[in-house]
Amino acid sequence: MAAWVLGFIQQEGLERSVLGGYSVGGAVALEAALSAPDRFRGLLLIATGARLRVRREFFDLLAGDYDAAVEELLRWWFSPGASPRAVERARMALRVVSPAVVHDDFWAADQFDALDRLGGMTLPTLVLCGEEDRLTPVKYSEYLHEQIAGSQLIVIPDAGHMVVLEQPRATNEAIASFLHTLP
Repeated sequence: MAAWVLGFIQQEGLERSVLGGYSVGGAVALEAALSAPDRFRGLLLIATGARLRVRREFFDLLAGDYDAAVEELLRWWFSPGASPRAVERARMALRVVSPAVVHDDFWAADQFDALDRLGGMTLPTLVLCGEEDRLTPVKYSEYLHEQIAGSQLIVIPDAGHMVVLEQPRATNEAIASFLHTLP
């Protein structure tokens, strides 16, 4: 996926842009930035980590009972105080997605591991997460922040893994503020 992103950036002449990703998309963005840091001005990593592992039980549930897997996923995605409307919209979106697509997304996440490759990263980076994220806990974002020189860490209260849906204003303000710091 990261190779595809790099190819697209080159094809479209988007070098020196800011690359961002959310969850497994953050892993893709991180991999692309680690592979070609000179192509970017900055990096946004939202609700992600340097290594993303998925419980075996979730893969089993996904294979056996997709509706139950969706409900389990929603419990992990959202904070307890999340808007019921946001949760229901996510539920409806997941129900139209093929279980194979969800499986492949989580399989890709499970394969990702950049723990040992972050040390030399100096690209201006915003690491953002929800304070109540159970899927990619705050400690994942803290690790990214500790390993990426000069990075900024923002932990948004009253939000889980779906920080962009639960706290969109705070998320957008953090991103806008970061973008204004870039040369």
